[in-house]
Amino acid sequence: MDNYEVQFGLLRSRAFLETDNSELFRQLLFCMELYGDYRAHITLYRDILDAQPYAALAWYNLGIAYQQSDNIDEALEALEYAFICNQHFEAAYYAFADLALQDGQCRRALLCLREMQQYVDVDQLMLVRLSECALRCGELKAAGRYAQEALRLEPFSAEACYWLSRSNTAAANHRAALRWLREAVRLDDSREDLHRALGEAYLQAGKCREARVHFLRAVDLAPDEAANWAGAAATLLNAGTPEQALELLEEASEFTNSFEIQYCRAVCLFLLARRQEAWPVFQLALQENFGYHPAIFKWAPSLEHDPEVQSAIANFH
Repeated sequence: MDNYEVQFGLLRSRAFLETDNSELFRQLLFCMELYGDYRAHITLYRDILDAQPYAALAWYNLGIAYQQSDNIDEALEALEYAFICNQHFEAAYYAFADLALQDGQCRRALLCLREMQQYVDVDQLMLVRLSECALRCGELKAAGRYAQEALRLEPFSAEACYWLSRSNTAAANHRAALRWLREAVRLDDSREDLHRALGEAYLQAGKCREARVHFLRAVDLAPDEAANWAGAAATLLNAGTPEQALELLEEASEFTNSFEIQYCRAVCLFLLARRQEAWPVFQLALQENFGYHPAIFKWAPSLEHDPEVQSAIANFH
């Protein structure tokens, strides 16, 4: 800690004199992330800004410090000032847009990135982010257009294919959505989220065999991700083989035992008429994440008309 105090003191002294030194302010961020002393950093950047209110790097670091300390409104305000003070400050635009998206403020994120277009060279990454923001704002045509522009700049962008798929899904163009998801996986076979998305698309289309292939590939890539196992088990449930689904979930428990797995195990046990075993598993799943329970009716529609299951849900609270 003594070394930290010395290092921070030296960096602090320089920061007042070198407000345009991006490497110095990167070192300050690293120092903050390493030791978590957010309050001292917030005080430093506010002191700098009292003296030099247009110091964009200080505004940026202040925004990151507020974000790390869970002061979202203050973080967004500081990051916005950062790119107002320096209209070419690419990192500030992205940090603001990402945080606004995380906070559910998709319109602010979209407006930020559209402003960024005026001052920063447009590239594939920017267009992909624009596609995501437009989609979350319900601007389906704009979302598709941004993704297509990204593909024109970078024809091998799996991310652009993914968001083009998402925009087609939102527009109920499921054939095109499936096509672009397949293309995304072809371009990047190493991303478990793409395989899982393709598995979900195939499952919705009633193609259980194809769905299982991609869910299992996702399992291979990320065995600690419960949604991959649950998706693979769902394909077996849809195929009418709850015994195999339960075997798969037993294997999954070696890697993860989250609420998705518990819900899926409970469904398997209900379908196998092993209700006494199912109840404690189901109750545990309800306790861990009550809001997820409607998923069981997708895996086993018959349970929606099961009075005991419905009673357990209704009486949970």
